[in-house]
Amino acid sequence: VLINNAGTIAPQGLLHETDADAWASNVMVNLIGAAAATRAVLLPSALLFALLIAFHGPVIALLYDDSFEVSGAAAALFFAGGVLRVASWIPLFGLYAMSRTRAIALGELLSLPLFVGLLALCGDGLTLELAGAAWALSFLAYALFNYWAMRRR
Repeated sequence: VLINNAGTIAPQGLLHETDADAWASNVMVNLIGAAAATRAVLLPSALLFALLIAFHGPVIALLYDDSFEVSGAAAALFFAGGVLRVASWIPLFGLYAMSRTRAIALGELLSLPLFVGLLALCGDGLTLELAGAAWALSFLAYALFNYWAMRRR
């Protein structure tokens, strides 16, 4: 798990009024630093997720009794959602670097709150496969929104 909450908020002001070196330093810390930290964690995390998918049966057997079964489809959907979640952070770092706080706040509604809402819509018919689909859909929406918001002027 990577929790990277470091960053700077300087220089503040209009672009033509700020020091170019201070601006470059801010970009390095907030965008390049965050991307470098994510890059360092991304491949090992993806490999771990792949191993968990490949060996989800023995892992589940260690954690739960025999009545709990996870299908390959459910595991794949949760894996896909996890990959989309990590992918959504790349434009999110851009939004932070651009100080797009409204977009960041709105986008946050498209992650876990959307997931919970989709689970609630399933009601008594909720299955692990539906939960996995809701997880993947939530983070697909979050990633697409973050990419859209970052590219919007």
